[in-house]
Order: sequence, then structure tokens, then C-alpha cells
Amino acid sequence: MKKIQKKWILAVFLFLAAAAAVWMMKDSGTGRPGGASSSSSPMAEFSGADLKEEENGQLVWSLKVDHVKVDPQTQISYLTGVQGFFQKGDSRLKLQAQQGTVDQKKKQIHLEGSIEGKSSDGITLNAKNLDYDGNTDILSAQGGFTAEQDGRVLTADSFTADRVLQEIKAMGSPRLSERNDAT
Repeated sequence: MKKIQKKWILAVFLFLAAAAAVWMMKDSGTGRPGGASSSSSPMAEFSGADLKEEENGQLVWSLKVDHVKVDPQTQISYLTGVQGFFQKGDSRLKLQAQQGTVDQKKKQIHLEGSIEGKSSDGITLNAKNLDYDGNTDILSAQGGFTAEQDGRVLTADSFTADRVLQEIKAMGSPRLSERNDAT
């Protein structure tokens, strides 16, 4: 357990050091980086970032983002233009979202804005938002989702699942139907 925490802390430290270096280079002498938010601490801001987490030498998740703002005090990263994946063994769930946050202290990821995903075993996911809790290794969505595989469509108000959608628990008016494609 301590080995996992040390890797997580090292990854966070390296990410924050890189973010601080970029922030210092972007500062134009005004004392504030461009686009600073309402946070009381200065935000590091840069484009084209790769974020990831590993556990026991295995990749858990990886996100490539178009733009990121990092609050060094809270260790929350604010993301836009998100593409990435969650991985478990040989299985993978590829995702894209308009925006999201990564809370490094709580080990939580929140994605929102037309979430689209595809698992390595053929499940297509659409949702308004998606949350990942790195402490429990659980994905969840609120506010409606659709999961489709082999012509079967599962819809519900919310779900919980493992990080690659091998086990899905649908809640709140779940409905399983067959897609009727006209040929």
C-alpha cells in the first residue's frame, strides 16, 4: 500500500513542479497568469498535458487534454478537451469529454459534456457525466446514460461499474432493449 502511495505522491509532485515551471514562464510580469480563476491561490495554466496514474507498475488511467489549469494549493486540475482511457489488465475503456476535473488529493476524476466511450469488448457508452473514484476503483454516472453492445441497449438514470465496464449496475428506471435497425 505504501508503494502505491509513494508513486501517487511522486506523480503529483512531478506534475505540480512542471505546472509551476510553465506558469512561471507564462507570467507576463503582471503577477497573475492569464485566465486565473476565482481561487485564492495562483493557477498554473498550460496546453497539451498528459495525466496518468499507475498502480504496481500497471497503467490505471491516462488522459490527454487540450488545456489544463492546476490549483497547486487544492491539487485540483481543471481540464478541457479530454481524451483518454481507463485500463484493467488487457481491457480498456476509451473516452472523450468536453471538460472535467482531477482531484489528486481525493483520487477522483469527474468528466462532463457529451461523454462518449468504447470498451475493448465492444460496449459503446454515452453519458452526460462520468465519475471515477480511484479509492474504490468505481466508475459512475448520474443524469442518464446509454450503454450498447451487440444490438442490445441499456438505459437508466445512473450506473456504477468497474473502470472498464465489465460489470455494470444500472439504477433508476433501467431498461434493456434490442436495437431495431432497418435493413
